[in-house]
Amino acid sequence: MRVAIFARPPIPGRCKTRLARAIGDVRAAELHAAFVIDTLEHVRAREGLRPELHVTELHPFFAQLRARFELPPPIVQVEGDLGARMRHALDREPGPACVIGTDAPTLPHALIGRASIALGDDDFVCTPTSDGGYALIGSAGRAPSTFLEDPRIRWSSRHALADTMRAAPSRIALTAPWYDVDEPADLALLGTHLTLDPRAAPATAALLLGQRRRTSTF
Repeated sequence: MRVAIFARPPIPGRCKTRLARAIGDVRAAELHAAFVIDTLEHVRAREGLRPELHVTELHPFFAQLRARFELPPPIVQVEGDLGARMRHALDREPGPACVIGTDAPTLPHALIGRASIALGDDDFVCTPTSDGGYALIGSAGRAPSTFLEDPRIRWSSRHALADTMRAAPSRIALTAPWYDVDEPADLALLGTHLTLDPRAAPATAALLLGQRRRTSTF
């Protein structure tokens, strides 16, 4: 299954802006870069998943990732809102595909695998998040994903998943939920998770836990 990973370049002031209000632009950009790396690692860890980078703009960071992970060339996202960009990513080639962002660096590859299995029976699948959105949306490729361009879907809100399910032409299967990291409170949850299991997102853990250790020495 193709896995389109939506990503911005780690430019301070232009990524993880809600987190940046609490931790600063530079630190937020460093975390974002770690999130992208961990997301790629998770996708590559499961046989049968083919990662693609779908980026907001070309940047040397993505060229480095392409070489490191032996990826195809990054794909620049089309113009439009999130729904239009996801629809294009899902429907650009025949066959099953899913879209994930980089806001859930601990999203297990097993959960992505379960989404892939669900597409054997259902046309679409989502992984819900606690804020009313979703960390993953997948299509079996049997029906177009044009419903994602429905103007009634309120993106980046607590209504996003419910609106998407109402707009879909058929039932959307749901995997177990997961959490994403958008707000400072989410960062606290992530830190607790990685303290217990740093392997859940190694690059992010190295950054977060390393900072904690340095701070504790002062």
